[in-house]
Amino acid sequence: MYSLYKMVSHAVCTGCALVLLGCGGGGGSSTSSTAPPSTPSTPSTPPSTPGVADTTAPTVPAGLVAISAGATQINLSWGASTDGVGVTAYRVYRNGALIATPGNVTSYGDVGLAASTAYSYTVEACDAASNCSMQSSTTSATTSSATASDTTAPTVPAGLVATPVSATRIDLSWTASTDNVGVTGYMVYRNGALIANLGNVTSYSDTGLSNLTAYSYTLSACDAASNCSAQSSAVSPVYPSSGTYAVALRAQGTVSNPMLGISLVHPARTGVEFVIESSAVAVADVRTVLSGTVNVSAQTVSNVTPQSLLYIVAGDVRRVPLMADGTAPATRLRKAGSSVACQFTVVANNYAAPDSSRYIVSTSGADGTCGTGDDGQAMVTLDASGGVNLTQLDTSLNGAVLGMVRNPATQTPAGWVYRNEVDFWDSAPAVMRQNADPLITRVVVSTSKSVVVEDHNRLTIWDIGSNQSVSETKLDATLTAGTGWQMAGFDADNYYVYLNSGNTLSTVTWKILKINRATHAVTPLTNDTGYLILASMGSSLLYVTVTDPSHSPVLSNRLLSINKTTGFVQALKSTIITTAYTVLTSANGVHAMVQGSYNATTKTVTAGSLSMIDEQGTQLYSAGNGVPLMQPDSATSSFNSSVNSSRFIIVTGYSVSRMFGDATLLVYDAATRSATTLGILPGTSAFGSDPVLAAVTGASTNFMAGIAGRVVSQSLQDADEKVFSFDTSVASSLQYTVSKQ
Repeated sequence: MYSLYKMVSHAVCTGCALVLLGCGGGGGSSTSSTAPPSTPSTPSTPPSTPGVADTTAPTVPAGLVAISAGATQINLSWGASTDGVGVTAYRVYRNGALIATPGNVTSYGDVGLAASTAYSYTVEACDAASNCSMQSSTTSATTSSATASDTTAPTVPAGLVATPVSATRIDLSWTASTDNVGVTGYMVYRNGALIANLGNVTSYSDTGLSNLTAYSYTLSACDAASNCSAQSSAVSPVYPSSGTYAVALRAQGTVSNPMLGISLVHPARTGVEFVIESSAVAVADVRTVLSGTVNVSAQTVSNVTPQSLLYIVAGDVRRVPLMADGTAPATRLRKAGSSVACQFTVVANNYAAPDSSRYIVSTSGADGTCGTGDDGQAMVTLDASGGVNLTQLDTSLNGAVLGMVRNPATQTPAGWVYRNEVDFWDSAPAVMRQNADPLITRVVVSTSKSVVVEDHNRLTIWDIGSNQSVSETKLDATLTAGTGWQMAGFDADNYYVYLNSGNTLSTVTWKILKINRATHAVTPLTNDTGYLILASMGSSLLYVTVTDPSHSPVLSNRLLSINKTTGFVQALKSTIITTAYTVLTSANGVHAMVQGSYNATTKTVTAGSLSMIDEQGTQLYSAGNGVPLMQPDSATSSFNSSVNSSRFIIVTGYSVSRMFGDATLLVYDAATRSATTLGILPGTSAFGSDPVLAAVTGASTNFMAGIAGRVVSQSLQDADEKVFSFDTSVASSLQYTVSKQ
């Protein structure tokens, strides 16, 4: 509600191939060789690049030096050329003949030469459009005379590491080999083919690669007598092998209706943005699949961790794992292959077995448009291989799925709530409405043992038994009369629900009921004139924001606290119609009180000031020009409470003109009552005077990610958007990505 755009819903490895960036899989092959060819195969001319014609050649390589490295090798080095677009390769000529086209490197080892022989060399630089410079000045060197036979090859190179740097570049590094006389150079193989003859160096950049393509690298070391080691083991990509990725939702389009993309950031590689979907695909909805340890007797789930991410693109439900396993994240993306999914509507997360979680999505009907009268429903299921499946539901018989229930004996999801029954997945349905019985219209509150449902013009409770039976208690028809009931919260003892009644702002009234969870007795807590905009639940208090011009034409918006036991009402704040206060609650009795702009048409509160208060009204912390960005989930949650979060991600220094530009990002921990500064968001140095939007995607873990980007004429500029990450437990941990994969 308060973020300016909202998530639409809530070491060396060997023996496998390196997958560069993205959605391809598979491996490459490698071959073994004991000696290099005397002349490597001549590479083809660098490919041209589509788009605007590039007709400018790179500068001529300068400073070419040739040094004899024994009886059979001469090592070359030169100064890097420059180019308007970028140098992609160099061509090496020996005695006027092209002998090699290494990549964008500045050294080369020419091996397999004759002893006591003079050789002359030139080098030219080329770019991606096949523009090549003039050849450099000629330099010469003479190999040394043959000496006593050297038949010992260098040791096999060790520690080969391949690091993806961008969509078209992989950097290699390794530990130097040893030799009885001396190592003079290395040969680099990609997918079994020789791509570079290097001097005695221990790194190489392979450029001009194809995105989303698998590459495998090996390496051999050679000496001056042309003795070469066996090739090293093929390297694996240096992707994180453990830990959890954080999600960042990139955005482009308008601030009010952005198109969202998905990127991941890992705590072990905070400088890399792993792109899963670009914002141009317009992600429609997102849900996180969570794993955790369920304690049935304590009614809690602990060690809550994001397991995978579900999202919808062009009607297709897709899934990407969030637990790192040493492979490129995008290669693990799976798709349902659907084209009709609109939004997630019901979530049945199985913490103990996340791959058994189920979801209900709305689907487009015959008109192909979401949100119209012929919309249907489908069930989304997962599997242990990381897959995701969608099955269309027949809603003609029982109507749409309205909610879900858990098995009280295990706390695992057990069935769907329909308008006339609870359809258990592992046993017969419990039919609750027959013949002329009024059908339920919506689920108001869903807990681990029961659901409060709206039944035509009243509330009723369906209690779920451990044997997957259902019993009903119809609540007081007078006290619960009406439609459109909303949940204010629930704790271990009671449900709290509210209702707005009336047709016009001058005649509307609101009321709050307390419903005992054990006896189902209904108690009116309080009521008044006006329209209840927002309600939240604390430890001993409820907080409500009410707009009521008839109460006071001047100060028409009020923030009230309501004692959950006695119903005693206290007015905390009164404001004019264009501003309002609301409270975001935590599970620790410390809450964020926010003042913001109130939109009477949409009945929403946006940016403003923020302070942390306890339930006695004492101000514990004040954030100057502060706004809340996110309330992350808790790593431990209770099934007996609707409020489990304890942290608030906050920005201070917000301004109307610059928004989040140069503002400070911090986390306030309600449990410890302390604030930790995480860092400064980008502003003037990155985006000039333009406003800056920022958003954070929360998680139950400490490591989180977000985006900050320029806003021009209410339009988000994805091209220069910055992805950042931070650890809520570490001060000054805000970091930005510097490359994409």
